[in-house]
Amino acid sequence: MARVRFRVAVWLMAAGSLVMGGCSSDPTTPEAKLARGKEIIRKMSARLAGANAMSVTSEQVRERVRRNGEKEAKTVSHELLMRRPDRVWFKATGDEQDREGWYNGKEFTLVGHRDKVFARAPMPETIDRAIDVVSERYGIIVPMGDLIYSSPEKALIGPKTTGGWAGREDVDGVSCDHLAFQDVGADWQIWIPASGDPLPKRLQMTFKKLRGEPTTRIAFKEWNLAPQIADAAFAKEVPAGYEGIAMIQRASILVNMPESPPEEAAPPGAAQGTKQ
Repeated sequence: MARVRFRVAVWLMAAGSLVMGGCSSDPTTPEAKLARGKEIIRKMSARLAGANAMSVTSEQVRERVRRNGEKEAKTVSHELLMRRPDRVWFKATGDEQDREGWYNGKEFTLVGHRDKVFARAPMPETIDRAIDVVSERYGIIVPMGDLIYSSPEKALIGPKTTGGWAGREDVDGVSCDHLAFQDVGADWQIWIPASGDPLPKRLQMTFKKLRGEPTTRIAFKEWNLAPQIADAAFAKEVPAGYEGIAMIQRASILVNMPESPPEEAAPPGAAQGTKQ
C-alpha cells in the first residue's frame, strides 16, 4: 500500500511539473520578446483604432530640465476628447499650467489661460496629419498622440524599434504586460492589461534628443471609447481679451513652456514614435 501511495505521489509531482512547464510560455530571446510586444501593441491598436470617438483622463508627470542640468517634475491633470476624423480637444491643469487646445479639421488653437494668450495655426484635414504637423513643423511634443492615430501600431512601432515584452506587473490591482521599446527619438514603456480590455494603464517616454533626456509619465485614469460628445465640445472660442501670439515654426513655444525655457526649443522630430 505504501508503494502505491509513493507511485501516486511521484505521478502527481510529475504531472504538476508538466502543467507548470506548459504554462511557462514567457518569451526569453530578444526576437521572441519583440514579437510578443508587437502582438500586444497590435491588439491595443485595433481596440483604439476601432473607436470613432473617445474621452481619456490622465495624470501626467513631466520633467523639466533646468539650465544646470537638474530635473524638476511637474504634475498635470489632463483631459482629452477626440472624434474621428478631424476633432480634438484637450485641457491640462496643474503645476504652473492651465492650458487648453483644440483642432477642428482646419486650425489648431492653443490657449494659455494663466497668461491670457493664444496661438493659432492652419492644419491639414485629418487628426493623423495634424499631429505630424504640430510635432514636425512646430516642435510641440504631444505625448499621447500615438494613441489617437488611426493606427497606433504604425505610429508606435517602426523598422528601427527594438525591445518588447519586459514582464508582468500589477498596476492599480490589474495584472499588466509591461512592454519596453527603444527607438531613434525616444525610449518608451507601456503597461497594458494582460486580460480583458487592452487599454493602457500607464505610458512612459524618455525623449533622447532633448537636452537632459526628460521623461514624461502618464497614468490613465479613465477610458471611454463610446462617449456621447456634443458638437459644442469642439466648437471652442478664445476668451475675450486674450492676446494673440505667433506659433513659431520649429520651436516649442507655449505648449512646452512649462517643460523648458523658451530659448531651449525642442528640435523637430524629437518625439518620433511618441506624438500626441
